[in-house]
Amino acid sequence: MLRPVHSAVLLCLVVLLACGPADDGLPGPAREPTELPIPSVTISLSSKLTNLDILGSAHQPSIVTLYLIAGQLFRLNHDWSVEPELAESMEVSGDGLTAAVSLKEGLVYSDGTPVTSRDVVFAYTRNRDHPGPYFSILLEPIRQVEAPDSKTVVFHLKEPYLDLSLALAHMAMGIHPRSRIEEDPEYFRHPVSSGPYVLKEWTPGASKWVIEANPNYVRGPMAIERIELMAVPDPTSRVLQLAAGTIDYVYDLPVTARASLPAEVEAYPAPHNGQYHVAFNGGLPDSHPLRNAQVRQAISLAIDRDEINQKAFGGISPPARGFQYAGPLESLFNLPYEGKRNLAAARELLEETPFRDGFSVTLQAWGQRSGWTDAALVIAANLADLGIQVQVDPLEDAVASANLRSGGYEMQFSGLAAGPMTFFRSQWVPGSFWTEALRYRNPEVIRLVNSASVATDFDRRIELIHRAQELALQDMPLVPISERVVLVGSRIDRKILFEANLPPGTNPMVATMAELQRHADPSSAGD
Repeated sequence: MLRPVHSAVLLCLVVLLACGPADDGLPGPAREPTELPIPSVTISLSSKLTNLDILGSAHQPSIVTLYLIAGQLFRLNHDWSVEPELAESMEVSGDGLTAAVSLKEGLVYSDGTPVTSRDVVFAYTRNRDHPGPYFSILLEPIRQVEAPDSKTVVFHLKEPYLDLSLALAHMAMGIHPRSRIEEDPEYFRHPVSSGPYVLKEWTPGASKWVIEANPNYVRGPMAIERIELMAVPDPTSRVLQLAAGTIDYVYDLPVTARASLPAEVEAYPAPHNGQYHVAFNGGLPDSHPLRNAQVRQAISLAIDRDEINQKAFGGISPPARGFQYAGPLESLFNLPYEGKRNLAAARELLEETPFRDGFSVTLQAWGQRSGWTDAALVIAANLADLGIQVQVDPLEDAVASANLRSGGYEMQFSGLAAGPMTFFRSQWVPGSFWTEALRYRNPEVIRLVNSASVATDFDRRIELIHRAQELALQDMPLVPISERVVLVGSRIDRKILFEANLPPGTNPMVATMAELQRHADPSSAGD
């Protein structure tokens, strides 16, 4: 007997949940009525779009674009609940080992060809056969996927998987036509779309790319017809262009720019479902100071997270108290002294190591991200009080990411954003990006995270993942710093262009005309 898990009942939509007043309590500017749909909007991101194949590396431009041009079976709401997108419903067997997904009627891609269950099976199979960065943390619990007919997909699971619907809402399971991918090696340079928009103009590595509303999108016409995405690496340039009106929306602004923006621009913090951290390269020689757990713990104790929040992020990035951001029950606030700086305790720990007299080290930072280099400079000053001399090395995003993959770093200020369990799997379970970057292996931590991932009881999951965090605290493979929050600046009403809960973070999303109608007239929600 199959039990229903999701229905197509219209919930309080993402647009309604994410578009209320700014969460800092400051009123947004008054806005003139907008004629809809808006013909064109320009969005600024921090770097260029180089790749649209999920099996490759996924940086911010790829993530933002993929969610706009590829539909998923499900879509996440702001509170991590899930509702159907391409799916009509999902039913899970009583033993939790089989999940049957029914597709909505009449699904077609942007070019008019049908979306079929075979395409869904292929999305999983392609990930399995050529594992990209998300397979091990999202899709590995799936044993087999089959399509008994053109509108039904059946997932056979190795063990019960509480987060299956979340995995199927991830960009890693974006649905594309199997035949086109198999026939065209260059497919991802000009993909068709099952999502809200379709890619119209793009040269890999170019600073601008254009998407247009998909006329066949299952949720109906979009409130913005055309979006021009632009790479503007320099934060100051982003501010100036937003102020001048040549850009309508900036996803990552320097917090210091907030007070200088004109009245028609609304600036607000957008939590990113993640945390900043200092990553340690666990592949360094055994004699290196950073291979000593007590050194890493001392570094954590010496860092002033409140100072980083204020000086680097303008007070919008709450200091970390544990390995995960606040909110999910999976998080555990177990940092000593509640994450507050304790230089005396740090010195005591360092005194017990062979490195009591200090050492020199390089701290890399993603120099194109607002506040990241500033945060690294604060950390360098903090650690100087411990006798550790830190050279800060700001890098382009692509170089910083490549160094993590290759092991070409000692310490790096960076960050992770993901859903609650994916967050831990991403940094502690082999096969994921951050686990490989950290070169971190603790068999018991891995066992606990894996057990938590397949627990059928939520309380049991929380018990296991909390134990994993306690063990990881002893190893300190990375130092949690503060919650990842970006400052968004926008000339577009937040009911129209907003931040949706799209792992591995929150990303720009556009309302459909139907969603705006329901927002304006809640009585029409059942239409």
